[in-house]
Formats: sequence, C-alpha cells, structure tokens
Amino acid sequence: MEAKQWGGMRGSRAGWLCRGGWRLPAPPRTLDAGPGAMNGPSRHRARGIPCGWRAACPRVGTPATRGHRERASSSCCMNVGRHPMIEAYASQLIQAPADVVWDRVAGFDSLPRWHPGIISSERVARPGPGAGPLRRLTLRDGAVYLEARLEHDAHARCYAYAMLEGPLPVRDFRAKLRVTPVTSTGQTFVEWHATFAPAPGHEAEAGMLSQRIRDDFFAPGLTGLAHTFLPPRTRTSTPGMEGRH
Repeated sequence: MEAKQWGGMRGSRAGWLCRGGWRLPAPPRTLDAGPGAMNGPSRHRARGIPCGWRAACPRVGTPATRGHRERASSSCCMNVGRHPMIEAYASQLIQAPADVVWDRVAGFDSLPRWHPGIISSERVARPGPGAGPLRRLTLRDGAVYLEARLEHDAHARCYAYAMLEGPLPVRDFRAKLRVTPVTSTGQTFVEWHATFAPAPGHEAEAGMLSQRIRDDFFAPGLTGLAHTFLPPRTRTSTPGMEGRH
C-alpha cells in the first residue's frame, strides 16, 4: 500500500494565528471514508483554539495562559514561525483500528519498531529545564537527529515534536504525527506533517528539502507502519523491517 503524499511551499503564509502565537489547525478527530476524505493539509481550517505550550507559542507566557496548557493539549499546537514556511506531508491508510495503531506509534521512542529507516532511538537527558523528553535518532544512513517532544495527546491520538539538531539545512522544524479513525470502515488514517524554513543560504533548496523529508522519511515510515499490521503471508519485503511487529 502506497502512502498518499503531499509537499510544497505555502508562499508567504506563515501559519494560523492562535491566541498568543502561531499554530497549525487541528483536523477533525474522526474521518469518514469518501470523496475528499484524504486531502491532507488542504482540508485544515483556522480555528480559535487557544494554544498553551510555551515551546509552541512563545508569546503565551502569562500566569493565566500557562495554566491552560493541559486543557489546550488536544489542539496539537506547533509553532510554525512568522516567515514563509515550507511544508512536508505524507499520509497512509492502515488496516487496523485507531486505538491499536496509536498504541504502536504513541511512544516517543517507538520509531525503530516500525520505521524501516531508523535503527535506534535513545532517550537523552535535558541539559536544562524543558517541557518534554528528548530523543536521539540514528538512521540507517548514519545520520543522527536530536528531537524534543512538544506535546502528547492520547485523547486526540497525536504528538508534536521539534528537530533540534540534524544534518538537514533547516530551522524552526516542527512536526506532528496524528492517528485518526475512519469510522465507516474501522480503518485508520495516519498523517505526518512538518513545517520548517530553509537554513540561511539554502533558500533555493526549499522544494527539494520538502520532497526529501516526505519521500525519504515520512512516506517510508508510514508504509513501514502499515506493513506491521499486514498478515505475515501477505507482507512484502520492506528493507529494515525483518522481524519487526
């Protein structure tokens, strides 16, 4: 099963404004199969959900809004910056119930168990105060990334994270992984969506970076995830997925 993919640049559109900062809008928590059911980010709309994570919305810092962090968690907020941002997106329909799929992906260190391109995920101690855990990912090509979880919402079945270090020439990288039930079929729709800006001097590579993140990381990961739910006799060979389930 192939991943449905999308990637590109949104021109000067930096994001959607929430109270105190920028965020990506939250898509519906359930998804019915049918025409237009998998249109990716194009179906999102700006919503008036307050954002509570300081890491996601830097201007949210007053005592009144700090206390809103837990209540606002279902929005899966992310800071998408105030300059033109690039987007990378991939999605996958999986033949399993949403709760089962979420159990497989919810752990921040779970990627090596279903992503064919990742060989390890190591928990890293924070050098200072921070809102969420850090992970160090080692890829099969030797690349190493340091990422911080910004938010984890079991009710909405999504988590958001930021890339802090890595070989990609990007900045302000924020991503979210979301699991949505397809109520009419019992299947699950999984989305992986990122926003970022090219590092200084790499602006001309914006489209290539979006395609690289989508085609080399997001889409193979979601295909690998779907592969783990197939019956053993119907599984095709996926490099790096031998013995993973």
